[in-house]
Amino acid sequence: MTGRPAWPLHPPPGRFETLQIYVARVAALYDVSYTVFCSKALRIPLTDYDALSLTNPSDDVLERLSAGVGIPVEDLRALLPSAIWNRLTAEIKALMETEEGRQKVDSMFGRSA
Repeated sequence: MTGRPAWPLHPPPGRFETLQIYVARVAALYDVSYTVFCSKALRIPLTDYDALSLTNPSDDVLERLSAGVGIPVEDLRALLPSAIWNRLTAEIKALMETEEGRQKVDSMFGRSA
């Protein structure tokens, strides 16, 4: 991706924000519904419910979104639920490998030592 994004409003995604939630947030910035944004900006047919879920977007959809928001396609792929789950479980595993981390997890879930 070179140059400036095509769309003037393009916030960065949140740390564990899914692609669907991110696109919904961008759509809201433009004061349009999620489905209208997907239809017009990403060219997803309104009748394609699987594509509208953005859980397994096509390369074309990711490339259009990338061009609009200025985020590389690979970074957008990191917003897919499976990628987020993998990152989250890796972080939890790393946290549980230390005594301090185990105590932190225990305190977050109300378990006492």
